Amino acid sequence: MKKIAILILNHKQDELTLECLDSLKKVNYDNFEIILVNNESQGLFPVEWDRKMPALNIIEAKDNLGCAGGRNAGIDYYLRNSDAEYLFFLDNDTVVDKDILIELVKVAESKLDTGLVGMKVYYFSEPNKFWIAGGAKLDVKRGCFYDSGQNEIDSGQYDSGSRDVDSIPGGFTFIKRKVIELVGKLDERFFIYYEDPDWCWRLKKHGLKIVFAPCAKVWHKASSSLGRESAGFYYYRTRNRLLFMWKNFSKRTFLIFLVNFFIEFVRSNIVGFIRAKKFRLFYASLLGVYDFFAGRFYNQRTFSNREVAD
Repeated sequence: MKKIAILILNHKQDELTLECLDSLKKVNYDNFEIILVNNESQGLFPVEWDRKMPALNIIEAKDNLGCAGGRNAGIDYYLRNSDAEYLFFLDNDTVVDKDILIELVKVAESKLDTGLVGMKVYYFSEPNKFWIAGGAKLDVKRGCFYDSGQNEIDSGQYDSGSRDVDSIPGGFTFIKRKVIELVGKLDERFFIYYEDPDWCWRLKKHGLKIVFAPCAKVWHKASSSLGRESAGFYYYRTRNRLLFMWKNFSKRTFLIFLVNFFIEFVRSNIVGFIRAKKFRLFYASLLGVYDFFAGRFYNQRTFSNREVAD
């Protein structure tokens, strides 16, 4: 039985994280451990853990490292201290199916060129509606990713598993140890948003494939309306969308994207937000563009926890 390390990030959401840990106690798999990165820790993470359960290793980070930095802290710990052959990035606001680890390993072991494995992710509040089915496809001209199956009811339409995707959400990623050693860690300039597509794109450049495990299931405690009305969301998504395209594509492709980006930006982020009197979202988007061209990356702007959407 292959050993798995499960990496979970927590940022001031202790109750959700504890519920996630509780669901992991029920999985039908014996050979795994958990690495928990407690971002911007304000003391020891409040958990009582039965010694008979798989090992729980807690990293208390004094600063908010974001998704990229938090996962990198977990990767560093994993590479130094764990002998697990697989690493599973799992969002803390989730509940997993009891057979998820069996299904992920089964698919990961089926092909030598597998880099990442995605899964079915449902809304926790609507257990048969997809949050995402496996991964997302990139529209290169717009620099946007479109999630497969989002808001569709699962009627078996994605059960074949033979699907080509460009990216998997960072909180639902299953990866081989040797792939991490090949590709390296996440780019911390992103902080949050687009750090996972960037990682996936680097992986594909090495000739590795992103595959789908249709019988691996997770339920995500996110709103089906997606609630993207936050300054932090628009700032990081705007800045990092530009960074992703600039970093991963040729100058010609980036310039074509940039023309489309600014047409969309004027229509949606300037005219749209001003007409709707959403001045804070307009300003946050504008800051995102400014900071990209000024080379201001990482966590350069401060937004409250509520202002960065899930």
